[in-house]
Amino acid sequence: MFKRFIVLLAVALAILVPAGVISAQGPTPTPTASGLGGFLGGSQSAITPTPAKTDPVTETLSKDNYVVISTGTWYDDTGKPSTNSVHVFMLAAGTEPKGDVAIKQIASGFAALRSTYPNATLFHVLLLSGPNIYDAWTTSNALQLLSTNLVTPDAFIKDVLNGMKTISLVGISTSASATATRTATARPVSQATATRAPTRVPTTSSNTCNAPADKARLWVKNGYSGTMRFTIGAPDVGFQKDYDIPADSQYHYVDLPPSSKYTYSASIPGVGKASARLLDALRITTLSGGQCYFLTFTP
Repeated sequence: MFKRFIVLLAVALAILVPAGVISAQGPTPTPTASGLGGFLGGSQSAITPTPAKTDPVTETLSKDNYVVISTGTWYDDTGKPSTNSVHVFMLAAGTEPKGDVAIKQIASGFAALRSTYPNATLFHVLLLSGPNIYDAWTTSNALQLLSTNLVTPDAFIKDVLNGMKTISLVGISTSASATATRTATARPVSQATATRAPTRVPTTSSNTCNAPADKARLWVKNGYSGTMRFTIGAPDVGFQKDYDIPADSQYHYVDLPPSSKYTYSASIPGVGKASARLLDALRITTLSGGQCYFLTFTP
């Protein structure tokens, strides 16, 4: 029990310490590698990592004796480099993907990525262990909740471990590497099949937060080819509205009075329909005024 407490304390310190310098950092470093593309299809013994000394993520993690294979932007659901998702790919320091050693390595990876890429919204820490790659990911929203003590380190780590993806390299040929890479791409905050008819247009389309102090700003992106009818409401605050989200793969925002009871539905004619409790889709415990949240719908 005491050992577990020490690990969680280390996680909190690793992720929270860089939070104080985020607002002062603006640069988006040039990736040192494009991700897993060059590594899938080979065995662990065939990889000879060469850390880039000029890369801040690699430099930070190398101080803790972690071996970085690649770091930089990650991929969207089409396999293209994403504008809001970043990763670091390392040799696993331990053999148990959900053990204390792995938790500390994952936390260190999140901290290094967050400090270097303060504007990213998705963070991936990938660990290569034997024939498997373990993809631990989190969002800027989740890290913000952790940094403001709205989520405990224990709850944060449980959420990350529960969402961890395992990619097996056994049987993957070179020709299959591109498919495997896309399987490991950035998971959006929420995925769903979308839906049917139009009504209103969201307030604006912008990637700047600037949420009102008394409203939670929900950014919604429609990655499908048809206009999405997005309906959202919460009975306790008397909010129920319909919006048309264009198929432009851009984020459009809706300002919401804070509530824990929001549900939404999304539909596109000929594609499908999805609905969920908003907090479950965002994987958070509360909506806060002045904060931004991201909901992405993609095939």
